[in-house]
Amino acid sequence: MATKDTGNPPPAYRVFISSTYEDMKDFRNAASDALTNIQSIPMGMERFTATTQPVIDRCYEEIRQCQFCVSIVGFRYGSLYKDSNLSYSELEFNEAERLGIPILVFIRKGDIESDKIDIEDLSRLEKFKKRLQNSASNRLTASFTTPEDLRDKLTRALQDEFKRKTDKNDKVSSSDSTGKVAATEEYLQGAAVYKNFLLMPGEYLDQTVRLRVRFDGTFGSWRLKEELFEAYNLPIGKALYLNDLFVLGVDYSDVGDEAKHIDAFAVGDAARWILENHITKGSVFEGSFRLEWKYVKNVAGKSRIQIGASDAYIAKLILRNTDLNLIAQGSTTALSKNDESAIYSQESIVNLLKNFM
Repeated sequence: MATKDTGNPPPAYRVFISSTYEDMKDFRNAASDALTNIQSIPMGMERFTATTQPVIDRCYEEIRQCQFCVSIVGFRYGSLYKDSNLSYSELEFNEAERLGIPILVFIRKGDIESDKIDIEDLSRLEKFKKRLQNSASNRLTASFTTPEDLRDKLTRALQDEFKRKTDKNDKVSSSDSTGKVAATEEYLQGAAVYKNFLLMPGEYLDQTVRLRVRFDGTFGSWRLKEELFEAYNLPIGKALYLNDLFVLGVDYSDVGDEAKHIDAFAVGDAARWILENHITKGSVFEGSFRLEWKYVKNVAGKSRIQIGASDAYIAKLILRNTDLNLIAQGSTTALSKNDESAIYSQESIVNLLKNFM
């Protein structure tokens, strides 16, 4: 009698990126690229939206949702938070340490330009670096010079950490391990096909592939244009629209930024699964997606009175099957920009959708 394989895909770990911001943008981007390329979720200030919540409280909230923290130290100590006499970066470090979250520390090497030296800031920075280097508890420390150097070293360090954590937490039988490898290979194979679809959609359309995706956008609403439903042969008002899915496992280094996200329709039970599992911004899940590329009329514009509307070929992912797996839960509500004034509970949306499907 056959037994059901209960193996799960490797977890998508959340990793908080801590550093000063303006002077470290290129390095933060490199760190985010490293995390995305190894199918983990970068967390940090780039995700923040307008809020009345104090910034440091928002940082702490993000850190509590993470399994790892990466502290990137450059040539500035950073702005002090109120009367604490500590920078945001050091406060973030303190919070991760307090929570027992493993912290990987990367310290930039090189010379500071003489016209940018702030003696008081530099003194605080050196004190912070000594603290990081003198205490090795629950911590890895490495140096870097360029964004590319940071990306490569961070990738290797996290891959090692992820393997140790997975080996420790997932003591499974050899048959379960085989199932895990097969599941991992399947979505990576799907990612390879998806990349070819991005480059030559006409050659790879209408295939169904297994993809692991991160939901980076918002849900569309009933305000979507009829032309979209008609082009993809979907029932109007009975399909869930997801803006900005990021397909994990794809090497995006040689494609434009505009190709890094794709929109999708979820239909029937697949749409209900997304709502019932509270898929929100930042959530990671796997499913079998159909690659579609259609000619859509009057696709430009947001309102029903189309100004400068045009026709175009548009690529979408279509999700119908229910062989879905939740990898990581998002932390923010994915409301459509058009519906920000009307907020519904997740349960009421599910019940409403069931009435129409």
